[in-house]
Amino acid sequence: MVNVQGQDGAIRITNPNYKHSHARWSPIEDLLLFDSDMEGKKSIYTIDCSGENLRRLTSLDYEDRTASWSPDGKQIAYSSLRGNRYQLFIYDLVNHTQRRLTTSETSDWGPAWSPDGKQIAYSSKLGGRGVFELFIIDVDGKNKKQLTHNKKSNIIPVFSVDGKRIFYQSNAGSNNASKPDIYSYNLPTSKIERITYSNTGGGIDPFIYAPDGKLAFFTAGSGSPNGFGTYWMDLETGEMTKFDVKAKNPGHPSWSYDCQYVTIVDRKAKEIYIYDIENGTPIAVTDRLKRSGN
Repeated sequence: MVNVQGQDGAIRITNPNYKHSHARWSPIEDLLLFDSDMEGKKSIYTIDCSGENLRRLTSLDYEDRTASWSPDGKQIAYSSLRGNRYQLFIYDLVNHTQRRLTTSETSDWGPAWSPDGKQIAYSSKLGGRGVFELFIIDVDGKNKKQLTHNKKSNIIPVFSVDGKRIFYQSNAGSNNASKPDIYSYNLPTSKIERITYSNTGGGIDPFIYAPDGKLAFFTAGSGSPNGFGTYWMDLETGEMTKFDVKAKNPGHPSWSYDCQYVTIVDRKAKEIYIYDIENGTPIAVTDRLKRSGN
């Protein structure tokens, strides 16, 4: 593992022979959650940040993707392909049991936990016209509510630190689906606010908060001031700063629980990397994934 100064070697967590994505750092320890096709169908795995102790959580009977941690690190929510549509499931890491959260007639995708662990935001085509609208549901499956009604693509929700807002990606302000922006949904007021604009900083992934709630970053499209890449944004001033990562197509950023590192997925290479946030230094890579036959 590389220390905060970027010294003492470098680690690539995953094997380049397979497709890995949606890496998420545990909120309580040095453990990564991600999905991979290393055993055939996409399944959900955990692995230590040293590249050791790889563990598959879900079976190979279904295709499972887009997992996210509960705030206490004891559960995960994920999207599972059942029949011809994705549905949401919750896996208990303590008891090693799973339960189905949604039973929609159309696909439910990309769950995100609220900071208090009581609700999950996600995207669903249940809103009509075959596009994803934003929904929220209690973790017991009750009180499902549709938040957006713009008949555009509203995906990849992320809660604010105080749980009052949900940031998400949408092309609501554009007729070009390839140029989405970041929007904010205020839960107490139901107010929707546009955060970025495609001509100055089109959003690809939504905000991931720093633990202090003041800074966030996202990956942005070619319409951004300095081109495609990962950007910081000061939420108080709106100032954007490009964060120099080496991934050719960066995405799916995730903070480490101690705020020292961030994982970035290279969408093109389908690899997961760890970067030193404090010094803005990308960590070089070596293959440390431990699994026989890989």
